[in-house]
Amino acid sequence: MTLEYRRLGRLPTCIGNERIRVAGNGEVSHSRNTVECESNDGWSAPWRTVGRLDAAAMTRLTQQIVDTGILELDPESIDEAVEGGKREEMDLTIDE
Repeated sequence: MTLEYRRLGRLPTCIGNERIRVAGNGEVSHSRNTVECESNDGWSAPWRTVGRLDAAAMTRLTQQIVDTGILELDPESIDEAVEGGKREEMDLTIDE
């Protein structure tokens, strides 16, 4: 399983954008912008490793995600013209 969660501001700045990643090997990383972005990708802060989940924790997390029913939800479209507020995104892969 791999997971990346992003919380993005809908203002013309990338400051405050935040993301968390759980890699397939259990490594957990975090990134939060505290300065303006120089590129158009929305990120000025690099990934920072904050821990690692063991195999049992990865199995529990995968099962909890499956149990939420999130995998049965339709993908949402994004209206890029909207400004203000926050948008949450998640990329999730389980068993490819």
